[in-house]
Amino acid sequence: MEIRELIEKIIKDREAVGGIKCVVWVAAGGSHDGHYAAQYFMDRESTAVRSQMITSSEFEFAAPKCIGENTIAVITSMRGTKETIEAAKVAKELGAVTISQYVDESGLTEVCDNVQYGSIWEDDEDQGRTNAGNALRIAMAIVDVTEGYKNYTDAMDAFEKIQPAYVRAREYCRPLAEKWADQMKNEKCITVLASGP
Repeated sequence: MEIRELIEKIIKDREAVGGIKCVVWVAAGGSHDGHYAAQYFMDRESTAVRSQMITSSEFEFAAPKCIGENTIAVITSMRGTKETIEAAKVAKELGAVTISQYVDESGLTEVCDNVQYGSIWEDDEDQGRTNAGNALRIAMAIVDVTEGYKNYTDAMDAFEKIQPAYVRAREYCRPLAEKWADQMKNEKCITVLASGP
């Protein structure tokens, strides 16, 4: 099912209990960062639906009190990290509609309605369908269906223009990155390692 159709169905199904009032973006590591554009969009454009980003582990152990039958929980994990699967179960137990964004099926896809995405680490053929791109599509659909978003058609059209722009930027940057790497290969540096970007 396409994102727009899924959001329309969810919102229609929840009309009887007062509609959708809250969306929560749940993930860990780089997947959590992928929700930032959607959260930013909701903060700037939605007057009817509250939105919040929260890490999987925090959600599992301290879910916000607003989570319930008027909530959509968008839960993202490439392959279903343990804490993200547990967060999805908590959201479901609290009555929220759960949508997972995933690359490979896992325990997460057993709990949620599902939207598969293309990981930029494995496949960069459609930048408009990454976890960040899909989250933004979900946010835009929620706002458009619940209260109307005048730029919705233009925004969906822009997703079709992302890939050609990405390819041009990649082709431009690759030789510059190779040159920089060659110049810096013997430099001493401190490297900080972490999960996600």
